[in-house]
Amino acid sequence: MALLIGAVSLSSQTIPDSVYQISRKTDVPVLVASAGLNAVSFLSIRNLGSRSEADLAGLSMEHLIGLDKKAIDNHSAFAADASNWTAGGSMLLPLTLMADKNIRDEAAKISVLLSETVLITNGLTLATKRIVLRDRPYVFNPGVSLEEKLSVESRLSFFSGHTSMSAAMSFFTAKVWSDYHPDSKWKPVVWTAAATVPAITGYLRFKAGKHYFTDVAAGYAVGALVGYFVPHFHKVDRSARRKFRVSSTMVNGAPVFVFRCRL
Repeated sequence: MALLIGAVSLSSQTIPDSVYQISRKTDVPVLVASAGLNAVSFLSIRNLGSRSEADLAGLSMEHLIGLDKKAIDNHSAFAADASNWTAGGSMLLPLTLMADKNIRDEAAKISVLLSETVLITNGLTLATKRIVLRDRPYVFNPGVSLEEKLSVESRLSFFSGHTSMSAAMSFFTAKVWSDYHPDSKWKPVVWTAAATVPAITGYLRFKAGKHYFTDVAAGYAVGALVGYFVPHFHKVDRSARRKFRVSSTMVNGAPVFVFRCRL
């Protein structure tokens, strides 16, 4: 956390061609608050404790909607492992931005934005899981072991953390790249890929029997929104610069300055 705050201090001053602006007054409190949310939520979940067989006996599926009920019979170890790979791979996507020299030159700012995205997404995910305490689909699956059903993890279904983090990293990467290349013809390809990766992760979590459809949908929405809007809210406002411009020309051997103001 101290390193992140130091990075905020180093990158607070906006240079003329900078895409993003970092502020100690806003970004340091955001980093501290989101880190605190993660810590409190994690410790609270850790202290939940396991359930008893009597607790399981009183559970009912009547409250589930049709789409969610379809997840109950799913239980695939292959899908679970594959979702770990896609979610883990998503965490590496922001590193691809460093291949671009212009982005690499602002690595300190990008690291702050990325840290906020990760902390906010994970904090919201953990806090929601702890508050809702929704039973995972496999709790109702007769083919799943009793030990797995009684674990703390069995109560943390809403919403999907794999999907939320995958969406956050994918949309963050696409958003930052797009902000540095606003006129690129590759933007549709980049955004299609960004939307597809977390969708695959969510589908795998559903097939693994770890989450309901609504868990995956909510995780996707939260992650995508955080991944998009954290960079968006840090963009430098160039509208003021565009309204007032100064140019010069030579008339009869004398320099003449022309002032243009666009309202």
